[in-house]
Amino acid sequence: MDRNNSRYNYEPLQGPEQIRTLTLTKNLNDALHDLWNADELTSKVFWIDQICIDQEGEEKNHQVAFMGQIYKNASRVITYLGRVEDEEEEQRGLELLKRLDSHFSPNYEKLSQAWDLYAARSKLSELPVSRLPNDLSGGAVSERTWQWLVALCFGEWATRLWIVQEQVLNTDNCMLHGHRLLSWDSVTVMPMLFFLQFLPRQHVYTFWETNRMPLTHNTWDLVTAIFSIWRIYQHARQKAASATNSLLSNMSRFKMMQCRDQRDYIFALLAISYDSIDLGITPDYSKTPKQVFLDTTISMVKSHLDLGYLVLACSTDNLSDPSWAIASPRPVHLLPQSLPYHVYSPHPFLDLHAPPRFFVDGKTNVLTLKGRIVDHFAFIKSPLYRSQSYILGKRDADYTKTASQLTEALSDVMCDLGITLENAAALCRTLILHPNWEPTHGQGSPTQQTAYHFWSMNVRNNMGIQGRSLCTTQQRHVCNCMNKIEINDVIAAFRGGDRLYVLRPAEGGRYRLVGDAYVDGLMFGEAYEGVDPYEVDYDIELI
Repeated sequence: MDRNNSRYNYEPLQGPEQIRTLTLTKNLNDALHDLWNADELTSKVFWIDQICIDQEGEEKNHQVAFMGQIYKNASRVITYLGRVEDEEEEQRGLELLKRLDSHFSPNYEKLSQAWDLYAARSKLSELPVSRLPNDLSGGAVSERTWQWLVALCFGEWATRLWIVQEQVLNTDNCMLHGHRLLSWDSVTVMPMLFFLQFLPRQHVYTFWETNRMPLTHNTWDLVTAIFSIWRIYQHARQKAASATNSLLSNMSRFKMMQCRDQRDYIFALLAISYDSIDLGITPDYSKTPKQVFLDTTISMVKSHLDLGYLVLACSTDNLSDPSWAIASPRPVHLLPQSLPYHVYSPHPFLDLHAPPRFFVDGKTNVLTLKGRIVDHFAFIKSPLYRSQSYILGKRDADYTKTASQLTEALSDVMCDLGITLENAAALCRTLILHPNWEPTHGQGSPTQQTAYHFWSMNVRNNMGIQGRSLCTTQQRHVCNCMNKIEINDVIAAFRGGDRLYVLRPAEGGRYRLVGDAYVDGLMFGEAYEGVDPYEVDYDIELI
């Protein structure tokens, strides 16, 4: 970066301080060599955060806060994908990448209009291109070349949280593999094509098995994050790049991505969050991670007119006090699935007329919400976690174990409810978190119809079960609850909440937040039919 045209106007060092050394990571050392040898890059002036930002000094707070402007005003942003190991395979891989990108490009505009990949998957029939070219299908392309493509598209670059702002704040992005520049679009779109099964998923399964990828990478959840970046980038090209999502939305959307410093789960997203200034949040590395997360949550409590922050708090590591505060993300393979936002309305008041009351009682941070207990648990199962094999569809021992645990949970819940067609439909709705799904009445026993409706309508392929517990309630509802449930836990509806919540009784009549809950038959205000919320709601204190 030209220091005369930036806010980094450092004076030249004099005397013995003029020469200093900097330890480089292997990846950065490789990147510097490849940048220098990239003939397509005529300018050899680069700004590299690992070099240009003092990673340990007192100026880091200011420098990190300024990074958004750096990427937004850069002439180009280059993402380094690593060295080239085999030049001949590189040529074959690049040709495959070019062909696939060109072939499926008519789909891109339609895909960019979808809110997420799951919405895109429901409209595949509307896309103009649905199949591989004949000369690329079957065994026409070697497995080695497919593995090159998967390694490129699912590389470390796709897991780093800091890359989000680097990619969405500038509209001239490219990637560098070895000393060659690659189209940013062509690389980022490939994982989405695998997800949508335009490209054979088997190549992804092989890559994950061969390389024994760590459990910090949840393959398809990672792809949904890549899609979010790609979608924002497509829209930014049509107008000046700007922050379009709230900090809470960005934290939820990119929670599966990785960063070394836990505080960066917030700081790395400030530049692309439109409300970061209103929330009063600035990078401050003198605070502990716990204090950064607590301060951020309190700012959201004071400014938000709904309870969206509770959803993220449930999915983070909220075992320490306070349970209602957002905390450090859990390992990706233990992240529970959340209910979709703004779909349900279990309480008549979806908006808060005033922020909830927050106070400190000794060393206890207390959040007071208006609402009521609407049900209790009768039967509970342990939370279900999908193995990587189950996620990828690889039929091995881990897949069988996950499938067996799921089958046991379904059987036990159905036995507790009673095997009827109505209960089968309720269980299907609860599994896919879809309140309007209804079975088609047919012939056969209730058991046969249960099996039919489970395997039909894509119920099995759309289950929201990760990190969630299937249970029944004392009012004979079936429910799908986040995290581990205990029999004495209760289900509550809150003003400003678009979902139900599970609470755990604590000392002094207070409660700890456990997770969100889908309770079939209570998601649209049924618990308030015939009653006035102002008369039946009361203060519920969360610690």
